[in-house]
Amino acid sequence: MDSLLYLAILCAALGSGLIAGVLFAFSSFIMRALARLEPADGIAAMQAINITVVTPLFIGILIGLAPLCLLLGGWALLTWSDPGSVFVLAGSVLYLVGTLMVTGVLHIPMNNALAVVEAHGEGAAKHWHRYVARWTAWNHVRTIAALLAAAFLNWTEKHWPRSQEALIGTLFILAATGAILLLAENPHGGDYLKDLLVGQILWTTWTGLIPIAILYAILLTVWFTSQERIGRAGFYVTFAFAITAAVQVVGVYLVFASLILPALATRRLSGRLRLAAGYGIGALSYLMGIVFSALADLPTGAVTVWSLALISVLAGFAIGRWSSVSAR
Repeated sequence: MDSLLYLAILCAALGSGLIAGVLFAFSSFIMRALARLEPADGIAAMQAINITVVTPLFIGILIGLAPLCLLLGGWALLTWSDPGSVFVLAGSVLYLVGTLMVTGVLHIPMNNALAVVEAHGEGAAKHWHRYVARWTAWNHVRTIAALLAAAFLNWTEKHWPRSQEALIGTLFILAATGAILLLAENPHGGDYLKDLLVGQILWTTWTGLIPIAILYAILLTVWFTSQERIGRAGFYVTFAFAITAAVQVVGVYLVFASLILPALATRRLSGRLRLAAGYGIGALSYLMGIVFSALADLPTGAVTVWSLALISVLAGFAIGRWSSVSAR
C-alpha cells in the first residue's frame, strides 16, 4: 500500500508541477506579450493558442489529475489521524478547486466566447481588453497548483526521507523526457529543447533579465525576512519559482549543476565561508564557460556545466588539503 501511495503522490506532484509551469508562463509573460499586440492580432493569436493547446498529452494531464486527486483526498480523509494526511488533502483540494474548477467554470467559457469574436469586428478591441484582464487575473489563481507540488514534496521529505533523493532524481528524469514528448510534434522542437536544456545565455536581453531580477529580489526578501515563518513548504514554493525563472535563461542542466557542484565542493566548510566559496566557484566557472564557449564557438550552457565541474573538483581538492592542514 505504501508503494502505491508513494507512486500516486509522485505522479500527482509531477503532473501538478507541469501544469503549474504552463500556467506560470501565461501569467508571467505570454499574456503580457499578447496584450502588447494590436487587438486584432492578439485575438487571432489567442484563438490559435486555445485550439493548439487541446492536445492529448496536455489535456490528459490536466484532467487526468482530477481522479487521482479525488482518490488521494479520499485516502487522506479515511486516514486523517495519520501524519501528513492534512498535506495530501490540502494539495488535492488546491488542485481540484484552484486549478481545475477555475479552468472549467471561468477560463473555458471565456475561451469559447473569444472563439466566436471576429478579430476586426466592431467591439472586438473592447472585448479583447476585458478578456485579457479577467483571464490573466484568474490565471494567477490557477498557479496555486504550484503549492500542491510544494506540499507533496514537503510531505515526502518528512515521511519518506530515504526516498527523497530518488524522488528528486525521478522527477528530473520525467520532466526532461516530458519536455521531449511535449515538443515531439513541433517542427522546431529540437531547437526549443536545446534552449530548455542548455539555455541561451549569450542571447539574453535586459528586457528578459529585468523581470527575473525583480522576481529574485522579491524571493530573496521573503526568504531572508520570513525564513522561519514560511518553513519547509515556503522554501519549496520560493525554490520552484526561482528555478522556473532561471531555466528560461541558463537551461535545466546548468541550473542543476549550479545547485549541486558548488555545494559538493564546499562541503568541508561551514557558515558564511562556505557561502562565499560557493559563490566564488560559481562566478569563476560561469566566466570561464562564457569566455571559452565564445572562443571555441560551442554551446555556452554545456561548456559552463563542464567548467563548473572542473572548477568544483579543483576547489574541492584545495579545500580538502586546507582543512587537513588546519586540523593539524
